[in-house]
Amino acid sequence: MNSLLLAGISTEAFPVVTQAADSAHSVVIAATGAEQSITVPAGAVYAKFTTDASFYATFDNTTVAVPGDSNTSGSTVSVLNPDVKYIRNVVTIKINAPELTHITVEFFS
Repeated sequence: MNSLLLAGISTEAFPVVTQAADSAHSVVIAATGAEQSITVPAGAVYAKFTTDASFYATFDNTTVAVPGDSNTSGSTVSVLNPDVKYIRNVVTIKINAPELTHITVEFFS
C-alpha cells in the first residue's frame, strides 16, 4: 500500500492520503455472532478494516474465538479490532463479533 504525503498544507502537518483500494468486501455479523470468512484476493498485501462496533479476526484460517471472561494465550487468540494488517500469503480472514456489526475490508496490492 503506497501512501501519498502532501506537503504545503502546514509547516507542522503532513496529512497522509491512502490510495483507492484494489477491492473491498462488506461483512455483516448478525446479533447471534455467526463467523464470516473472507477469501483474500490474489495479490493483496494489506487489508484495512473499518467497523461500527468491536469485532475479532484470525488470519491463519482458525476459528474466531470471541473471548469470554477468562484469560487466553497462545496462537489461538483472535485479534480485536485490527486496523491495517500485512496479509501477504494469507488465504482466508475469519471475522466474528459479539453483537450486530458492520465491517468493511479494503484490500491493497
